[in-house]
Amino acid sequence: MPVRAVAEIAARRGVVDALVFRRLSPSVWVHVGGIGRGRSWAGVVEVSADDPLLRTLPEQPGQVRRTGGSRSERILGPYWAVGAARVRVDDDVLVVLGNPSGPLPATVTDHRLRRLAELVDAHVTEVTPAKRLADELEILHAVRAVTTAPAGDLRAALEHVARVAATALSCEIVLVRDGAGRTLARSGPAPVADSRSPAPEPPAGRPTAGGVDAAAVLDLLQQRCADDLWCVQDVRLDPALAPLLQWQARSVLAVRMPAPVGGVLVALHTEAAPRASPRSARS
Repeated sequence: MPVRAVAEIAARRGVVDALVFRRLSPSVWVHVGGIGRGRSWAGVVEVSADDPLLRTLPEQPGQVRRTGGSRSERILGPYWAVGAARVRVDDDVLVVLGNPSGPLPATVTDHRLRRLAELVDAHVTEVTPAKRLADELEILHAVRAVTTAPAGDLRAALEHVARVAATALSCEIVLVRDGAGRTLARSGPAPVADSRSPAPEPPAGRPTAGGVDAAAVLDLLQQRCADDLWCVQDVRLDPALAPLLQWQARSVLAVRMPAPVGGVLVALHTEAAPRASPRSARS
């Protein structure tokens, strides 16, 4: 069956996205394809034991677990949706069916969702190794531009990295600075200020945005990604990241900038389009 036909069946059941996960080990699942975001994210998502949502997965083949409410919630790995179903196709295949903007219709039975999950698993194309690196290569190409840019063009180079990262990762806020803290570039919509209270005056010499001390946030995240990269799928689970809630942040990815420039790139997904970074969380 063509993928388009499967997508049409999914749409009739109120499903926008379908993500197929295959189990590599008892505690590691890898995303291999799907429709909607399940197609565009294929190959760059891995869910491992440090994701608490693994404990909520259906345990038996054929089992369906639905979720839905008035707000978007994280379903598994980087995927957020208002309405969703996690379907255990067999011991080693799990399919997530979701709608980012509304609940799944109550008239769609578990049997229909189970059948849809089986169709998605049977007919979507698994990713090639090249697809696994698509976003990362785009960002690394931009990072290379920073390391080779003349000193006078450093700010322009950092702003370029921020724009590329915002596009490649589909995130709302990107912060970039060099290892000496001399430059701060920001791309994407302006961070959301906390509407419950006015933003405080920025301390002298320290960049702020939306009431958040951006320098302090960058200090913390630069420490956490000292070796490579670091991400957390839901900032509400980490008390140290509480200041980011003033930007309505939902997930954060921090990437170390290479020498000789050094520093850190931070990408944030917010409540405006909640999702997590399509990479496994690292602590």
